[in-house]
Amino acid sequence: MLPDVLILGLAVGAAATTLTQSRIFRWLQTGAQRLHPWLGDLFNCAYCMGHWLAMLAIASWYDARNAPFYEMAVLWLAVTGVAALTSGLIGKLFSKAGNGA
Repeated sequence: MLPDVLILGLAVGAAATTLTQSRIFRWLQTGAQRLHPWLGDLFNCAYCMGHWLAMLAIASWYDARNAPFYEMAVLWLAVTGVAALTSGLIGKLFSKAGNGA
């Protein structure tokens, strides 16, 4: 289970950072803002996006029908934590390099 948390957390962190910080998805960020302010906030916050992507990743990775709720909740928080660390690390690397994502 720990390798899954690390793999999913790294993937979710990278995806959340890409969706919320990169110029290539600026059209999606501005479109989300036009649809609803809440969506605009979501597409400008890697941590926030990480929560939703972690739920999606866990739902597609595991058969949640056979797992207790508390197990899925702990897994969701663990993946979100690794994703937040990953997003923070990616952000620091890009800012030190002087590059925009």
